[in-house]
Amino acid sequence: MTPARYSVTRHNPSLCHPNRIEHARGLCDACYRRKMRAENPTIREREHLAHQRWYALKGHLWRKDYEEKNRDRIRKQRHEYNEKMKNDPTFKMKKRAGNLRRNYGINMNQYETLYLKQGGKCALCLQPVQNPKLCVDHDHRTNGIRGLLCKLCNQFLGQVERDPLFLQRVGGYLNASKI
Repeated sequence: MTPARYSVTRHNPSLCHPNRIEHARGLCDACYRRKMRAENPTIREREHLAHQRWYALKGHLWRKDYEEKNRDRIRKQRHEYNEKMKNDPTFKMKKRAGNLRRNYGINMNQYETLYLKQGGKCALCLQPVQNPKLCVDHDHRTNGIRGLLCKLCNQFLGQVERDPLFLQRVGGYLNASKI
């Protein structure tokens, strides 16, 4: 009997997804990569930079080509989405809840509590504003939520945060323009 030229390796099922082959540490390939990205910031950064390089070289061409080939389908999807946003209030609330969770780490109940705590008013100008129209103000360094602001106050505060001398220039401008 001659030995087999190629050895047959037995693949173990992964612990996370038994229908997939184990890659490492008992995990399938996708779960292992997700875990490594979560645990190691350098891997995340390296993959992000690689994606940026790829997109800078070829991504815009791929996207343009995709959009040209699927123009009608994309137009139809956008129309359906816009109709849903106009006509379905539950869809709007689900979308808002997802944005709050993703961007600020809070749910709709926490948002409502903050809204009621402020009395339905902007935290800066104290003007009453309808509930879904208030913006969540947060510190970009710590991601801590400071309160709810109207759109104008949120934009103004964002400008002040970017350029601390902005308030001095505003004061000087207003004093200089007095007649």
